[in-house]
Amino acid sequence: KTISDNNRLILSQLVAEGHLIGNHTWAHRNTYRSEAAFEQSLLRTSTAIGDFLPASKLIFFRTPGGVWNRSRARWVNLTRTGAPDPDFAWYVGPIFWNAGGSLQGPRGNRRNAADWECWSKGVSIRECADGYLAKIRANYTEGKPSVVLMHDLRVQTRELLIYVLEGLARDDVNWQFKRLDMARWPFARPSL
Repeated sequence: KTISDNNRLILSQLVAEGHLIGNHTWAHRNTYRSEAAFEQSLLRTSTAIGDFLPASKLIFFRTPGGVWNRSRARWVNLTRTGAPDPDFAWYVGPIFWNAGGSLQGPRGNRRNAADWECWSKGVSIRECADGYLAKIRANYTEGKPSVVLMHDLRVQTRELLIYVLEGLARDDVNWQFKRLDMARWPFARPSL
């Protein structure tokens, strides 16, 4: 299978607007029968989105559900340093997030949130935004940048993003928004 003309148009528009296109696997499975099946899912997607990758040709990827394991991480990251398969030398990942991972804290005092979990549990857009804002601000207080995870499957997420951005705009902080390939990380990557 290939990407439909409509999806190619959407990807072209995203790239034109300055967004970074990444790989989330073709099959979107949390588990694979084998490493070969995982590799095939990555390669199939990378082939399909190849025209939309950054000039560096680095391929940022995140596994579905954040499901990852140490052996797979070592395998993919080792290929970047010269393993026999050159097809994987350009992968950067897994990209993990530190804001938007799960719904945490009691109602009215959220410390984090995840859009998909908010919608499945009937949490309001504003309360979900408060969870995201609490986590982003806590990361800032700890001197950490935030990698924010949101999904675009529901219309509520658009409204959620607006609330989060408006909340950040009210802060007395010079927030900076950067693509992953342009960010500098002042701390170690999150451990697995």
